[in-house]
Amino acid sequence: MQRKVIQLARKTLVVSLPRKWVVKNQVEKGDSIEITEEDTKLTINTEKELKLKKIVLDTKELGHYDPLYIAYLYQEGTDEIIINYRDKEVYSEIQKKLPDLMGFEIIDQGENFVKIKNISGVLDQEFDNLLRRTFYIIEEMANSSIESIKSKNLERLKSILALENSIDKFTDVCKRSLNKKGHTKQEKTVFYYVIIRDLEKIGDFYNELIKCYIERNSSINKEIIELYEETNKFFKLFHRLFYKFDKDDATKFHKTKKKLGKKVEKLMKTAEKEELLTIFNLAGLIKMIGNLYGPYYLTTT
Repeated sequence: MQRKVIQLARKTLVVSLPRKWVVKNQVEKGDSIEITEEDTKLTINTEKELKLKKIVLDTKELGHYDPLYIAYLYQEGTDEIIINYRDKEVYSEIQKKLPDLMGFEIIDQGENFVKIKNISGVLDQEFDNLLRRTFYIIEEMANSSIESIKSKNLERLKSILALENSIDKFTDVCKRSLNKKGHTKQEKTVFYYVIIRDLEKIGDFYNELIKCYIERNSSINKEIIELYEETNKFFKLFHRLFYKFDKDDATKFHKTKKKLGKKVEKLMKTAEKEELLTIFNLAGLIKMIGNLYGPYYLTTT
């Protein structure tokens, strides 16, 4: 964005602060802000502690309580939630969901209400670390699952399913961080949000692939195994691109996307009926990974 420089008196030049930034960071008249000078750039920062975002939910007014309500509020950046309820089952649902929301704990409760609060503000500062861990966990899920399928190790496969819960937790914290304060590159926030949302969906696809094999408990043909392995390499290629752009890798990424798409089409025509669900999930996974490139590219411009 551009701002015009205003002159006050003879030697003082003034630039106005963007209203959206002022409102988001709760800056008021008389507040102090930190200005860092770096060559031609000035970085403006406020160390002001933001007010807690609070909300009250009444299940009577909602008509129906869904456990996902608090998950959505968590992702939005809400810090404190009071839930008034009459059905004791609501409290049970809250207890089941809370372990999935890192930093959220019950700090007060009564006969017909419960108060939930984020007690770990540090997590909101861990965006980069948690995003990096999400990539590695997905790779672990991908590689361990195909190796377990090839060795027919059902017990190992069942244990790998737990990784999907970690992916959900980490991506929820990342989404929460973006909604509360945005990305350090503020104008790129929406693109990082899309990437994180789709990383969570990629974890869901791997989860479905594992469940599909466990339920069938039968061998997968060689062509599907190869497609699974190539899909894992496709994701690994995106992971590498995300943290270090390379034009040769970018070219390879787009060629691989097309090649895998053709393999899926071919397998859809020749596969046995019981194999179609696995191929369908692989097709969805390949499309999801391929679609990551668009928002990723926009974070680099």
